Amino acid sequence: MSGRPIKPLEWYRETYIRDGYRCVYCGRDLTERFDDWMSIEVDHIIPVSKGGNDNLENRVTTCSVCNRLKGIYLPEDYQSLKRDQMLENIRQHILNKREEWKDRYDLAMKEFQASAGLNKDS
Repeated sequence: MSGRPIKPLEWYRETYIRDGYRCVYCGRDLTERFDDWMSIEVDHIIPVSKGGNDNLENRVTTCSVCNRLKGIYLPEDYQSLKRDQMLENIRQHILNKREEWKDRYDLAMKEFQASAGLNKDS
């Protein structure tokens, strides 16, 4: 356990409702399917570990993938950025991370197909 107190359900819901149950980073609608809804998370824009707080302005709705890719990332000049600027910077960071993982995925799928004798070209 992280040692942080458990938040009431309303704490999560006010974030989700404000953001329309959409990941603020990738835009994914987290209400389309049950599995999407199950992946919904709250991210602290400024991580608690870096001095962020639990205020609604410091929270956003995110999918589990974007939340993992963001991690504890913060722009170097985050203290001089407005909230919208910071979110745009974080979106770009996540997009770059997704591209890195997409390359890894493509390689892993090629390796899998070759090892399983599954060649898409035949």
